[in-house]
Formats: sequence, C-alpha cells, structure tokens
Amino acid sequence: MRKYNMIIIGISTGGPNALRKLVPALSCKIKLPIFIIQHMPKGFTKILADGLNELSELEIKEGENEVIKAGTVYVLPGGQDSKLVKVGNVLKLYPENKRIGFYNPSVDYFLESVNKISSINPLIAILTGMGRDGTEGILNLKENKRSFVLTQEEKSCVVYGMPKSIDKLGLSDVSGLTEKEIGNEINKRA
Repeated sequence: MRKYNMIIIGISTGGPNALRKLVPALSCKIKLPIFIIQHMPKGFTKILADGLNELSELEIKEGENEVIKAGTVYVLPGGQDSKLVKVGNVLKLYPENKRIGFYNPSVDYFLESVNKISSINPLIAILTGMGRDGTEGILNLKENKRSFVLTQEEKSCVVYGMPKSIDKLGLSDVSGLTEKEIGNEINKRA
C-alpha cells in the first residue's frame, strides 16, 4: 500500500449529516493532518467543527492561519478559500479571506495548492454535493501520479454530483462507499 501523508475530505450538499456518520468512524490512531472542505457560509464552519469535535476522539477545529499538526482535523473556514503552503520544513494553512470560485471553500482551489507541494501524497474522499468541485484538482494530482481517491455511493448521497463527476472520469480508486465505509477505508490506509 502507498504511504499517504494527508487526508482531504471534499463535501457539499448534505455534508453535515454525512460528516456526522464519517467522523465517528475515524480512528484516534490516525497521525496525519485531515482537512474537511465543506461548502458553507462564513461562521457556520466553526459551529460544524465544534459539533464534530464532540463526536470524535481526534481534535477537530476550524482552520486558521496556522502551522499544520498531525492528528488534527481542520474544517476549512466557510465563505472563503484556503490554501496550503510549505514554509521551510512546515506546512501552513492560509485562509485567503476572499472567494476564488463559485463554491467556497473550494476543493479544487485547495487541491491546486496541495499539487504545488511535491512531497504531499494525499488520500482524498469526495462525498455528497452538487457540481464537480474537486474534479480538476484530482485530475491534476492523478497526472502527477499522486493521490488515492474514495467516493461515496449514490444511494447515500443527498446529491450525487461531486462523487459522480469523479466516478464518471474513472478517477476513483475505490467507489460506491457509505460514509462509514469511507471512514474505515481511511483508517486502513492512513
């Protein structure tokens, strides 16, 4: 099995309920940083992070301008986009305080920043949501032979847009998973 050094979860419509099923399935033994990119307005991601933190043995918080720590789950702040930057030997999360694309925070925008850091090989899960956010970012990572992608099954999605876009292009490494099964796959591979 390939070694991954980061977990990225992209999600939109129906996301809070899906995350309430996925997050409790994540093992407290995961020693990688985890990023949750949930399309959501400003202010609501803090509430989401606090609620998810109560369901998990991992520390879950809304991401800020900060150095990334292993074993911490960062919910990217709503209503704006964020990127990851390597500064010396550390990774930093930088919320942009602006909206780059239509969906915010944008999975594609975050993945674009990840793709610029050659040492990152992410494990990515794409769950329920409308549109195709995440598709371009995953395409670029796959071109560089980096990433392993899990997608949620249509049946358990509120909207099967984001996972469908990934599945349709053959970018999924494992598809058709429930939220809990995605959590179990992450545990096996992290």
